[in-house]
Amino acid sequence: MYGIKVTSNGIVGWIVGKDADIWLFKDKASAAAELKRLKSDDRYSWNCEAVVAEFPGWGKK
Repeated sequence: MYGIKVTSNGIVGWIVGKDADIWLFKDKASAAAELKRLKSDDRYSWNCEAVVAEFPGWGKK
């Protein structure tokens, strides 16, 4: 499963949905399409690194 990993000042986090669960996608292409959509939305500002990455599970970077 893939998600959108956000890194700011050395701290790693993941984009979460309304249910507070990590937003996971079945494949890298789907996650990349969602990241592209989010970055093109004027309601969000991106002052940190956001990349598509395989979600390794809780407690891991």
